[in-house]
Amino acid sequence: GRNLGVGLLLAGFVVLVLSWLATGSLTPGRLGTIGTEPLMATGALLAQLLAGAITVLTVMHVLRRRL
Repeated sequence: GRNLGVGLLLAGFVVLVLSWLATGSLTPGRLGTIGTEPLMATGALLAQLLAGAITVLTVMHVLRRRL
C-alpha cells in the first residue's frame, strides 16, 4: 500500500539524481553528452518497478483468497 508507493517514489528520486549526476560533457560536438537521459531512465525504472509491484500484489491477493 502506502509503503510501496513511498518506496517507488524514493527509488525514482534516487535514480533521477544519480542519472542526472552521471551526465556530463567531455568536449563540444559529438562527445558533448555522455550517460543516460535522466527522465527517460527514471521513467523506465518506475514503469518496471510498478509492473512488478502490481504483479506481486495481484498474486498475493489471489493466493490469500484461495487459502
